[in-house]
Formats: sequence, C-alpha cells, structure tokens
Amino acid sequence: MERFREVPYETGFDAAPGATAMFHDAGHLLGSASVTLDVRSGGARKRLFFTGDMGRRDMPILLDPTVVADVDVLITESTYGNRVHPPKADVVGRLKAFIEDITAQRAKLLIPSFSVGRTQEIVYFLNEIYEQGRIRPVPVFVDSPLSSKATDVYERHRECFDEAANELLMDGDQPFHFHNLNYTTSTEESKKLNDRPGPAIIVSASGMCEGGRIVHHLMNNIENPRNIILFVGYQAENTLGRRIVEHVSPVRMFGREFQVNARIHTINALSAHADRDELCDYFTEMGPRVEKAFVVHGEVEQAESLAVSLRDLGAAEVFVPEPGQKFEGVL
Repeated sequence: MERFREVPYETGFDAAPGATAMFHDAGHLLGSASVTLDVRSGGARKRLFFTGDMGRRDMPILLDPTVVADVDVLITESTYGNRVHPPKADVVGRLKAFIEDITAQRAKLLIPSFSVGRTQEIVYFLNEIYEQGRIRPVPVFVDSPLSSKATDVYERHRECFDEAANELLMDGDQPFHFHNLNYTTSTEESKKLNDRPGPAIIVSASGMCEGGRIVHHLMNNIENPRNIILFVGYQAENTLGRRIVEHVSPVRMFGREFQVNARIHTINALSAHADRDELCDYFTEMGPRVEKAFVVHGEVEQAESLAVSLRDLGAAEVFVPEPGQKFEGVL
C-alpha cells in the first residue's frame, strides 16, 4: 500500500516518457475511472481512451460519466453492446410490487447483489419507497460484511454523489440507514435469517451467486414457491446466477441438487453498465475523430454488435480482438 498514491479525476500525470495519463469519472462505481493516455511523438499527439466499465447517466447516487473528447484510439467495453435497458422509472414500481407480494405471502425476497455499487442502489431505492409511505415497512437485511464496509466508504465520499442524493442528505434523510434496515456481519446473524419467517428482504453477495452468503440463502429458500429471487445485475455465462435466470432446474450448490421452485425475476434497469444506446450516445458526444476502435469485455455477440454501431458512427477501423491477438503501431 505504500506504493499507492491518490490521483484526482482530471489531473494528468506522467505514465511513461512522452505519455501523460488522466483519470475521468466513469460513473460506474464509487471511484471508478476511465483512462486517457496522451502520447507525444515528433510534435504530434495521439490520444488513447480506455472506457473500463462505463456507467450510465441519471442513475441514483453517483455523478454521470465524464465525456472525453479528441480521441484517436478507443478501447471500449461491450457488456450490453446489443441490448437496451428498460426505463429506470420501472425500478421503484416493480420493487414495490415484489414487496407487496411477499408481504401477502409472508415470504422472502432474495436479492443477489454486488457488494459495491449495486447493494447501495438497492438500499437507496428501498429507502425511497418507505420514505414515500408507499408500502408497509418490511425488515430489510443486508447480509454481507463487504457490503457493509462498502456502504461506509460510500458515506465518506459524498463529493462523488449527484445532486439528488446530496439534496436527500441536506434534508436530513439517511438513505443507507432507514429504520427497518439491518446490516448483519457475523455468521451467526446470517444463519438466523434462514429460520426467520417472512416477510423479509435479504440483499446478499455475491451478485452472480458464485460464492458468499447468498448461496446459503438460496439453498434454504429456492425450493419454496412463495419466495422470490430477484436478479438486479449482469449474470455471466457459466455462473450459478445465469443458470437460475435461465430457469435451469435443478441447480447444484455445495454438491447437492435443489429444485428451482421460487419465482425468478430480473430488473435490468439497475445495471451499472451503459447499454448500446447509452454507449453510442457517449461516443457521438466524444466526436468523430476515432481512427481505431477495439471492442472488448463482452460476450462475442455483444462485442460484434457494438463494433457495427461504431462503424456506423464513423470510426475508421474497428476490431473485436481475440485472446492473444496483438496490434502494433496503434499510436
């Protein structure tokens, strides 16, 4: 850790002789950054822009992604390169409907969630529902030590919050600490949730169900048809979360098979990754200068589709690199 140093957004620093790097707010997670690399040679300057995970505009809590201009070489993610997210306005209404359902059924709503970013957004929306008095309070448990720690970090960096989140805080609202919200840390507290009767909401990691406490909650609740499992993030190929979303049954957890009887739902509007239209809007604002574009970090269908969109937007050359492929003379 002694070798780390902080570099603020929009502050250039020497990355190598003749190369200046700069971080830009990617709007994806707290502290996430896109990177530009300006390389100077013979009096000319070429700019490479690496998006990293690109966030979205008008999402709760965080500021929007910063637009970068004058890009010569682009490396972009393509997680949702061929998809468009549902309207964000759907989130509160659908959450409200799920909570009303488990209240009537005296059941549980399980939400597998990434500890950093997604959990805080879920808590934020749940606070909004309860603050508006749109539903009776149901106990909410954030059952992930990492999620609890990440939420503490969010609260310490309000300079990264957008105007709406800061207005809530100025009005005295505490969106990460409403009265029916509980953060569990110990293993004993987590185990007690399995014996707790519904209604209850359990938000737990990991987001793709590949490990962590959510797997234990799934084992104890996935065979009950009254329960709801709500996925709010991307599920990669060959993960337990992807199999459940695709209604594969039975599924194996810790060497045992479980029938997927619980009701499975998704809310894709909460994704922290920009979709096809949002990426294209960003690239349009970036300007028409791109000479070479490389589409990475996405399943093949998504990457190839976004490559077509980039060509349509005027990028001179677009590549979908294969593992191990090398490119020379890019800058």
